[in-house]
Amino acid sequence: MPAAERIATFDNDGTLWAEQPMYFQLLFALDRVKALAPLHPEWQTKEPGVILQTGSTTFFGQLAHEIAGRRVPIAFDLGISRFTWLMIRFILVMLPAVFGHRMVLIFHTAPSRT
Repeated sequence: MPAAERIATFDNDGTLWAEQPMYFQLLFALDRVKALAPLHPEWQTKEPGVILQTGSTTFFGQLAHEIAGRRVPIAFDLGISRFTWLMIRFILVMLPAVFGHRMVLIFHTAPSRT
């Protein structure tokens, strides 16, 4: 096909950035900062070190962890939760019904303390 007749398509509004879970260009930049940090001890006390720190102990690291940790419950999760609560209610109702007569017998046959 001649070059003049070719059509280029781009995803993500015309950019070449990856969409999920994190932009690979940002990951590359953060990895480079980590690799270069031992060569620049001044980064620990000057602004570039504060701005470019990475990991779960930073504000953005904690934010990313919280966002990634949240999971929207799907229909299966909601169904399991409802079934679990149904079973808990059933057990709470059935325990006295099944074992209640035994408790009555124990208390009625116990020796009197008077």
